[in-house]
Amino acid sequence: MSEKSEICFFVECDRLQIKYSTEDYERYKDWTGESRIKKLAYLNALFKIKTENHVQAVVSGEFSQGKSSTAIAIARWDQIYTRRLLKIHRPEEYLRVGKENLRFSVEHNIIISPKDPAYKYISHPKPWNSYVIDEGYLVATTSEATTTKTKKIRENIAQNRKVHPSMYWVYPNIFKMPSILLELMDELIHKEKVNLADVIIPARVIQLKEKFDKIRIERYAKRPKLFAGSIRHHPSFVAKIHTPKIKGRLWTLYLAKYEKYKITDQEPEVKDSVQNTLFKKIESLISRNVISIRSQEDLKNMIYTLVSKSQKNPSIAQSLSDVFTNRYIEWQEEKMAKELSESLSKSILDSEKGVGSFFESEEDEDSK
Repeated sequence: MSEKSEICFFVECDRLQIKYSTEDYERYKDWTGESRIKKLAYLNALFKIKTENHVQAVVSGEFSQGKSSTAIAIARWDQIYTRRLLKIHRPEEYLRVGKENLRFSVEHNIIISPKDPAYKYISHPKPWNSYVIDEGYLVATTSEATTTKTKKIRENIAQNRKVHPSMYWVYPNIFKMPSILLELMDELIHKEKVNLADVIIPARVIQLKEKFDKIRIERYAKRPKLFAGSIRHHPSFVAKIHTPKIKGRLWTLYLAKYEKYKITDQEPEVKDSVQNTLFKKIESLISRNVISIRSQEDLKNMIYTLVSKSQKNPSIAQSLSDVFTNRYIEWQEEKMAKELSESLSKSILDSEKGVGSFFESEEDEDSK
């Protein structure tokens, strides 16, 4: 074990506020060998176990720099070490969750896009699991920072800590991630090259909006040839890690899944979802005065009546009606906000035209 590796262990434990033991350090040396990518995964797993928290990380870099491969490798080893450490430190929790529910798979632990069935795990992750959100920009970008959807993702991240997942968000540019999400991230793994990445872990002593110091990183990026050396001077820089490509069955399964759920520019027009169809039906019934809604309870009862026609199990129908009631209210709020925005834009344009014609008339008067 090199001296640099030992320093990385202590530095990262300090930044992540991990209370480690001699046994934890010995396992770190025995289990990870000389692999820096395994060391990072081990410390992320140890952080979850020791602090009963969760890990939020961004993997960034240019296209074709192996971001997805790196995220998958770290997430997979994170899952392996979480399983091992959970068995040692929290055996009752290990038995409760179950060994099989702590195994990393392409189907459940890699999220390709909102089309992917695994997308649900962003809001409802399995306890202690690691996830890769492969195309993070498809989930939220800076242009969507104030939308209900992005705020809901922020809320999910905050609430998810109770089930202790690791989330590795893949973004070509971390500053395209809305700041309300970026400020929740624990670490940045930036790909310099296909086989090399820089690890930045801001200290958790105080939460800062600009915890990754955008200005400093952009200044370094202006001199590409010197970037590799400059980034070491970032106050939160921890280490450089080698990032070998994933091969074999795991990578083959990932490529097949990516092909199936990727988003293209020529996406076929899809029919309204069941949820939108239901909401439009409710809106139609209200507008035609077929039904009268005076309270949220009226709305919930009416949705229950509609849902129970197709779902015969009363408890499931009740649960679904609760969910759809909240979503319908959000749907209506977004719809009203959009209509208000369009109305305001039109009013502003009309007023500008009025001002323009006013000045034109004044110029005509002056010329007379």
